[in-house]
Amino acid sequence: MVVVLSAIRTIHWTRHVGVLLAYALSHATLLLFSLWLKPYLAYPSPFWPPLGLLLGVLIIARQRWWLAILVGMFCAELLVGNWWRFGAHTGFNPQGTHAISFIVSVGFSAITIFEAAVAAFCIQRWVAYRLPHIDAKGFLLGLFIVAGVTIPIGAFIGAFIKTSFYPNNDATFFAVWQLWWLSGLLGVLSVTPLVIGAYVLDWSSWRKQTWWYWLEAVLLGVLIVVIDIYVLIVHHKSPTEFLALLPFVVYPLFIWAAMRFRAVYVNTLLLCTLIICVAAVRFEMSPFQKLGDSVYGQLIAQQIYFLVLTLTVVFVRVLSLETKDARVAYSKFANRFRQLLDTAYEMLWATDQQGRLVYVSDAAGVMLGYTPTEMRDHYLDEFMVPEDQARGRQQIRELLVGNIVHANLQVEFVHAKGHRVILSINATSAYEEGVINGVLGTAIDVTEQRLAEHALLESEERFRQVFEEGPIGMYIIDKSLNVVAANKAFCDMLGYNREAVVGVNIRQFSHPDERATITLMSEHFHDAVIQRQRVQRRYIAKNGSEVWGNFSACLIGDAAGKRKFGLGLVENITDRIESEKTRELLEGQIRRLQKLEAVGVLASGIAHDFNNILAGTLGFAELSKTKLAHDHPVQLYLDHIVKSGQRARDLIGQILTFSRGGVSERIKISLREVVQEALQLLRATLPQAVEIQFNDGHEDVSVLADATQLHQVIINLCTNAAQAMGGAGCVIIDLQRVSLNKELATTTALLAAGDYVRLSVKDAGSSIAPDHMDHLFDPFFTTKAAGQGSGLGLSVVHGIVSSHKGGINVISQMGKGTTFQIFFPISYGAAAINTQREEFRQPGRGQRILFVDDEKTLVMLAAELLADLGYDPVVCDSALDAFDIFKKNPEGFDLVITDYSMPKMSGLELAEVISAIRPSQAVILLTGYMDESLSGKTGHYGIAEVAMKPLTASKLSQIIERVLGNAQVLP
Repeated sequence: MVVVLSAIRTIHWTRHVGVLLAYALSHATLLLFSLWLKPYLAYPSPFWPPLGLLLGVLIIARQRWWLAILVGMFCAELLVGNWWRFGAHTGFNPQGTHAISFIVSVGFSAITIFEAAVAAFCIQRWVAYRLPHIDAKGFLLGLFIVAGVTIPIGAFIGAFIKTSFYPNNDATFFAVWQLWWLSGLLGVLSVTPLVIGAYVLDWSSWRKQTWWYWLEAVLLGVLIVVIDIYVLIVHHKSPTEFLALLPFVVYPLFIWAAMRFRAVYVNTLLLCTLIICVAAVRFEMSPFQKLGDSVYGQLIAQQIYFLVLTLTVVFVRVLSLETKDARVAYSKFANRFRQLLDTAYEMLWATDQQGRLVYVSDAAGVMLGYTPTEMRDHYLDEFMVPEDQARGRQQIRELLVGNIVHANLQVEFVHAKGHRVILSINATSAYEEGVINGVLGTAIDVTEQRLAEHALLESEERFRQVFEEGPIGMYIIDKSLNVVAANKAFCDMLGYNREAVVGVNIRQFSHPDERATITLMSEHFHDAVIQRQRVQRRYIAKNGSEVWGNFSACLIGDAAGKRKFGLGLVENITDRIESEKTRELLEGQIRRLQKLEAVGVLASGIAHDFNNILAGTLGFAELSKTKLAHDHPVQLYLDHIVKSGQRARDLIGQILTFSRGGVSERIKISLREVVQEALQLLRATLPQAVEIQFNDGHEDVSVLADATQLHQVIINLCTNAAQAMGGAGCVIIDLQRVSLNKELATTTALLAAGDYVRLSVKDAGSSIAPDHMDHLFDPFFTTKAAGQGSGLGLSVVHGIVSSHKGGINVISQMGKGTTFQIFFPISYGAAAINTQREEFRQPGRGQRILFVDDEKTLVMLAAELLADLGYDPVVCDSALDAFDIFKKNPEGFDLVITDYSMPKMSGLELAEVISAIRPSQAVILLTGYMDESLSGKTGHYGIAEVAMKPLTASKLSQIIERVLGNAQVLP
């Protein structure tokens, strides 16, 4: 049967019908055995193990297998019971009918199924979850279900069937019910624990037992069986002796077995004892036959004996298991608790009533280098540094006397190796039955924490110093952008004290154009996108000035990663920005100057060619005039040609001077004519939508000035006026003579009192803002967009006017335009304009002149002109040829006139080689463009004078006379 029960645990029921058949066979065997044990046919069997087997199998099986188990049991019990009652023991059935026997077998089988199924269901529901070890509460609950509910009901039904179908005067209903009830209860108590024990038995654990364990089990089992046989069979004739031996011999042995061995072993011994007892009764050898006069009394005595024995053994077994489990659980708990104490990170310690250590965990070895044994029986303060011993001893004493119930302190201990360790101690009073019997405490090594805190404090102090004393501005803002902290550099940069900055929104210090960007930072304060920033920003200082800064920012979070503050770093780069602006403006100016220089170089080359052309035109025109009578009609045409050539010559000179920035000689000129000439240049450059209105006044006034520079003043002012009007409108230019007294001159333009000519340039464009008036003439100051102005125009105007001892007034009204008033001192006398007809005369007296120019037209003109002037000209169109001529007769020339720009050899080089041959030889150098390098050559290499082309006949005659008058004339 034990093998069958083991198979039940490992084999799937629905796939192995053999297991069910084995169970049915086991059930049938126990059923036959139980029926065979009936000593009297009128009463039930005193011991019914099939019920215990069925109940045990149902308890350990799943409910989905119950139907197969119950069907197998029903078939086995029906076949065996019907065979027993009708076939094998016909005498039991007086009527001898097979139908009654079958009905009775069906009823008895149904009773067994009812008792086992209901009890198994209830036990699985409320008790079976406690398997394999059922505690006392579970055992009593299961006993109540079996003994108090299912078996009494089944016994009632069975007694009714038995007394109804097999009436007997000796077997009353109550007697049959009582015997049936006790029989089923004994079967359950003896067999069901055996079934459950076999099911949950760990067979491998038995192999681990010692030989002494097995020897004890064998000897105890043999002793119990021998005593059972002796008491129940051998001495059955002496009931008194039986009753005396039973309690003191059999019971202690079973109690010993229940306490020492497993349920399978104990229940096997119980089953053997019951079988011996029932067998003795069956063969009328049991002493229970002599305990009563009736059969009922004998059977009741037998069942009560075994019931008490079985309950005692089972209950002792349950209590033993519960106690053992409790001891094991306590041992496990104690071991785990000790492991917890010993492996805890904290050092756990306890003292007695005197304060001596009675327990120290293993963590002491890690923290202090001492073993628990070395610290035990010592006072805790003995391991502290001397300066902390008194404080630690006082705290423990206060806990022991009950003045305080809890202490928390940090003290330094001396490690076994000599260095100091900082421990954080938490201690409390320990009570036993309301009386303080010691102190319990923990200690945590906080040395690294304290060092980290110290390092953190040092780091915070360093950060504070860096923050406060840093060379760049720093501030901290909250998520509302209010300044939480600001360092000195930031406050100094803006000109505020710290109190005026902290608590104010950072937007208040930012440039208005930057505030929208800063607002975005507030709206996305928690976004990782703007976690870091590095841009250039503008701030407004306390004095209203604009401060540029390299701005870097990052968001600062707490330990949870939530961003709470923003750190801003601002490097003041205002000077650098201004320097960059100045550098850019200077670079632009240099580029413009380079362009002007390139234009000047181009203009000088072109001017040379133009002057050569003009020289021929003017020369031949003047020469033609000398060939005609004064009243000849062609003279008028020739005068126009000469005048136009002279104007072209003057215009080329102005272009050269303006493009190369040359400084001309200041002469007395008519300001009206200068304005008119400047306007002629302007009309070609200004937009067509710009109208220029010139009011020249009623009096022509002269000033001592450089015409080219005055042209630049007028052009700059008119260009600014046109730009102020957006390229469309009317620019009014007015000339007027004014007299300024001392007071008016001082308030007008800081001038000296006297007579002035006022040049006014008025536009109807956008006015000048009041805050720009003070910077109007500053170099590089401009309100125009980048690339539309250099900011140098008005500063150049101011410089030119100041150099001419003049002054400037600016009148600007919002919405009414701007007027620039330029004051020049009046130069009395007529302007240097020659309006008389130049008379042609012959100053020469046959002096020999060598003339050289690469322009053949000019060579031809020079030959005619010099001859008409009374000189003896020798002309050539090559400097090399001229040198060869001179070299043949160095003393044969009174004067050498040479062009500067010629191929192969320039006029300057020719003068140099001539001077090397004859140092006293006078040379006149002609050029189409005069620069400082040429004007400075006068006096070198015999160069007596440098003259600009084109030259009129009279001008050339004057120069030759002047040079020859200072030179030695040939004899």
